[in-house]
Amino acid sequence: MYIDFDIVRHAAPALWQGLKLTATVSVISIPLGIVIGTIAAYMADAKHMALRAVALGYVELVCNIPFLILVYLSFFGLPKLGLQSSAFAIAIGTMAFYTGGYFCEILRAAFRSVPKGQIRAALSLGMPSMAISACRFSRSVTSSE
Repeated sequence: MYIDFDIVRHAAPALWQGLKLTATVSVISIPLGIVIGTIAAYMADAKHMALRAVALGYVELVCNIPFLILVYLSFFGLPKLGLQSSAFAIAIGTMAFYTGGYFCEILRAAFRSVPKGQIRAALSLGMPSMAISACRFSRSVTSSE
């Protein structure tokens, strides 16, 4: 059993190109997924039942469908629905959609880790609810525990 490095040398340019494309898709889609996940996390904690249902349905959909199936459905299903796009755009959109679902769950868990007493204390001190949300978000993102 040996490795034929001649094959690897011939495949190296294609592998390098694939690595660059994967890195490009990741650099674009992961921040988009974080934005989508943040919006979904706030929707999941909303008081309105419809917003919660949409966010939780989105998370359940993402968490229960394997990523490759989602890519397959996006690549072949969206053109059938009349949404024509490039493979690059579909890859970015699908990965952002998938990342957003998992990031939503991460943020929801982080939001729920803040004790209710701290939130009540901030409200009693006259802190606006948007500022409390910003503090909860920044604490959940920057906390190492």
